[in-house]
Amino acid sequence: MKKRVFSGIQPTGNIHIGNYLGAVQRWVKQQEEFDNIFCIVDLHAITIQQNPKQLHAKTREVSGLLMAAGITGALLANDVFVIYLCTVLSSASAYALVAFRRHTDTAVEAGFKYAVMGAMGSALVLFGVGFVYRDSGGFVLAEVMAVGGVLAPIGPALIVAGYAIKSALVPAHTWLPDAHGRAPSSVSAMLSGIYIEANLYVMIRLALMMGWSPRVLGFLLVLLAALNMTVGNVMALRQTY
Repeated sequence: MKKRVFSGIQPTGNIHIGNYLGAVQRWVKQQEEFDNIFCIVDLHAITIQQNPKQLHAKTREVSGLLMAAGITGALLANDVFVIYLCTVLSSASAYALVAFRRHTDTAVEAGFKYAVMGAMGSALVLFGVGFVYRDSGGFVLAEVMAVGGVLAPIGPALIVAGYAIKSALVPAHTWLPDAHGRAPSSVSAMLSGIYIEANLYVMIRLALMMGWSPRVLGFLLVLLAALNMTVGNVMALRQTY
């Protein structure tokens, strides 16, 4: 039975090389050895005297950095399970950032709605990764590509479906309007400009590397693009407030 390790970083200062060497680098190395729980320790931060406004700003800053770290890892990793873990890191940070204006009911509602749908997407990706591992015997993308022709369709399909939710593709787009409307403007810009596009890129990359036909995937993307534009415009025309 693996030992469980709890490790957190305080949102009370700028991220620097000491945080990387002392915490983040160890997190990566210990993933195989322990059952880990990583977090931003807000409650620990308030046990000492803090400037409330500064603590609030630093908490958002650290959450944004963790989201950026997860996006970067998902884009650069060559291991399906590591890509999943990085996706979860960026998603969990995004949920918190959307609900960051917690003094308003609408922001909390938007964050909760986003978290529920995002968790469904993460679960689908995890199930898909499990099926891929069953068929290929490994997580490294080179190993998966080597047997791409014999993978059961359900694994890649679940992964594509999970990332479709995270990319806000119709009909799994319902979290997007609330999340963008209630999140701070800087967070909304990161969601629309980086986060959604990164998840779409990961979806396309994994689908192609797992044996999906470029023609079939291209047709699916064109269809989804048309649906997104049509549904978005129709709903905008019907909106009365």
